[in-house]
Amino acid sequence: MKPLITMHPGSVNSIGVDLASLAVAAPASATFTATRTLYVPFGISESLTVAQVFWFNGATVGGGREVDCGVMNESGTRQIASGSTVTAGANAIQSVNVTDTVLAAGRYYLALSDNATAATFFAWAIGGSAQGKLFGLAQESTNPIPATATMVTYVLGTVLPVFGFTTRSVV
Repeated sequence: MKPLITMHPGSVNSIGVDLASLAVAAPASATFTATRTLYVPFGISESLTVAQVFWFNGATVGGGREVDCGVMNESGTRQIASGSTVTAGANAIQSVNVTDTVLAAGRYYLALSDNATAATFFAWAIGGSAQGKLFGLAQESTNPIPATATMVTYVLGTVLPVFGFTTRSVV
């Protein structure tokens, strides 16, 4: 069996080294300005198969709040999406099985979309939009994740939610 690979913004193949170099504190429940899609860059050196996507809910869940989590290729074409999923489980990781999808070696974006105007996720406090831009983050005013992204300059603010994918169903 191949080893489990978990990709999220804190991963070394994403922006984890940048987060660590700036001594960013551990994630905590925080408000994420949503009703948009967030894109976080990552790269892989060999192909892998994505089996599940996940996000770490904060203190507020349910009430019609829906999340879409997935992967876009470097050109901004959606490769994987969970589809709008009602949040459940406060202060807990929520995962969704997706159709097993092979990603070839290359550069991609993790994508997270939420339909609430002030959603809570466990998130890193990143110090503002300027720091987000340095990390290569992008955003778009859409929900759910679009088939083709129109990424614009990151202005979401001070938090970066914990979300990503795994190569096996684990939760």
